Amino acid sequence: MSALSRALAIWATGRPIPVNLFATLAEQGYDVPAEIVVPHTMRQVTDDDCDPDRVTPTVSGTSLVPSEVLAEMYAVKDRRMREAIAQGRLTVKPGLWRLLDWLDKHAVPRAVASSTYRELVLKKLSAARLLDRFHAIVGGDEVAHGKPAPDIFLEAARRLSAPPNRCVVLEDSDNGARAALSAGMRVIVIPDLKLPAADVQQSAWRVLTSLEEAIQALGQARGSAPGR
Repeated sequence: MSALSRALAIWATGRPIPVNLFATLAEQGYDVPAEIVVPHTMRQVTDDDCDPDRVTPTVSGTSLVPSEVLAEMYAVKDRRMREAIAQGRLTVKPGLWRLLDWLDKHAVPRAVASSTYRELVLKKLSAARLLDRFHAIVGGDEVAHGKPAPDIFLEAARRLSAPPNRCVVLEDSDNGARAALSAGMRVIVIPDLKLPAADVQQSAWRVLTSLEEAIQALGQARGSAPGR
């Protein structure tokens, strides 16, 4: 079974598949149906859910994508991200600036804990003018095990000198939420491309729809109104 056949088999089930997979296969010369490439952008999931080191989907025990295709897929994605950074096309979630201002006002330390390599995280934050808004930054290449293992969040807490049980994590992916829960932290899930899995919804401290709602929740937890 070819890489494309395995990808189409997964697609037909409605299960998550790696980001930009069909576009990458098309670039490599596979005859991908035109109606699949574009609609797939509406079905993609986050990197944490499809990290090739942890969650490579399978059909009947057979890997969905040969390792060389998977490597090329992530190389293409990395190149496109670097192009977006260079061209100033990065955007931030609505409410982020207000959230950071609220955290500043209440002297709350915070960190970025991303599965992405540290070098690219720094470039993304710099391009979005966010680099100086965080007290610590941890990339996926700085820990032994990626999400859903708790390593990256425990390292972020260590760099903040904060006990894990005093940390609140904002996540948009299932594996990210599971990693934070495994680290003993409270989790606010703000879904991006898909709704949280049942276990995440059950275990999360909050499942919200926006960063604005997160400000409200954090304010209530501290006993202070968001506007104060």
